[in-house]
Amino acid sequence: MRGVSRRRSRSSQRSRAAGDYRFTCICVATLLIAAACNSTPLPAAAASASRLDGVWGASQELFTAGAEGATLDVPCATARVEHPIVVDANGHFDVDASWITIRPVAPSEGDRMPPKEPVRISGELHSDELALTVHFPDSKRTSEQFTMTRGRTMRVPVCARIADGDRRRTA
Repeated sequence: MRGVSRRRSRSSQRSRAAGDYRFTCICVATLLIAAACNSTPLPAAAASASRLDGVWGASQELFTAGAEGATLDVPCATARVEHPIVVDANGHFDVDASWITIRPVAPSEGDRMPPKEPVRISGELHSDELALTVHFPDSKRTSEQFTMTRGRTMRVPVCARIADGDRRRTA
């Protein structure tokens, strides 16, 4: 097979290189467009917001917050937030929660679970200090306020059981 050259002409090599270059440019442009479409810019307030995470305590109160929600434990009551708490750029938050008042009961009454009542918990975080306010929907009941320090853990006192002969209840 004389006379048959396996060399490509320079023009075909150039057109192939140009085709490869165009293909690469199209792929890169497609990836950049896809990335731009999938990333929606956050509003300024959302960009500076952060999730409340940690443990704060005081003399008889304990507040624990994390990815699963938050819990406020005080003597004879507990509050539960069922979702993570987001703190704005100023350290404020305001969330729905459920409040359970645990009243001392006589042994004959058994271990019935007390009813939950809806509340709002608002708070303000300043450095390592957390100020919480529990707002009750009942206008006859005053809000409860707590100030706690980050990292301070303690054991919250439990409500005592009432002796069999004593049927008085504490509110």
